[in-house]
Amino acid sequence: MAYRRCRVLTTLHTPPTHWLESAMATLPAAFNTAFASGSDANARAWSRTDLIRHVVHNGIPLEEWPFDAIGGPYVAWMGRLTPEKAPHLAIDAAARARVPILLAGPVGDAAYVAQELTPRLGPSARWVGHLDTDELAALVGSARACLVTPAWEEPYGLVVSEALACETPVVGFARGALPEIVDETCGVLVPPGNVEGLAEGIQLAGGLERVACRRRVERYGSLEAMTDRYEAIYSELAP
Repeated sequence: MAYRRCRVLTTLHTPPTHWLESAMATLPAAFNTAFASGSDANARAWSRTDLIRHVVHNGIPLEEWPFDAIGGPYVAWMGRLTPEKAPHLAIDAAARARVPILLAGPVGDAAYVAQELTPRLGPSARWVGHLDTDELAALVGSARACLVTPAWEEPYGLVVSEALACETPVVGFARGALPEIVDETCGVLVPPGNVEGLAEGIQLAGGLERVACRRRVERYGSLEAMTDRYEAIYSELAP
């Protein structure tokens, strides 16, 4: 029986781990697998950057995130309630900006929630629970801005694309993939951990055109954009 050698494209959606890095270190230069990453930032984090030659930003179904051209009086935060997502910094920034904040997401670290989040909650800072997609879209779409506060080098960050799809500007820390997704038309990025800068960003976000947020994600973060990029890579790799 004859076998045909086919090129394989493997997308690395995670940051490097020692076991995956060890496996990649054993690959010969002529190995028949090509690698892609979900962001430039994540690609640079891997030691075998010579093997990661393609970047494909993750796409989301835009129809599930309807846009709101007006927004509301509060800011939103969504994601897992864990230290690496740092929602407590979003609460601190909203308090400094004197803007109410609504947080949504599952409890990923109960000890962290008890120590850092619960003492910060009150009339102006409420956790509304673990919401489904429709509920999240309504929450974020009606917000003045969506705060994104990673305390680690996030490989991508789907919440950024989801917020932009709702025409909601993103105010976040410039780390991981965020600088690749958010530009000056759709959000404000500040140095990691800079709560004062985040508070100032909340005020600046109010001057952005919300429609520009939707245009940004349509170009870089839609399912169609992702599919087009993969098809281009497949054509390039085809024998």
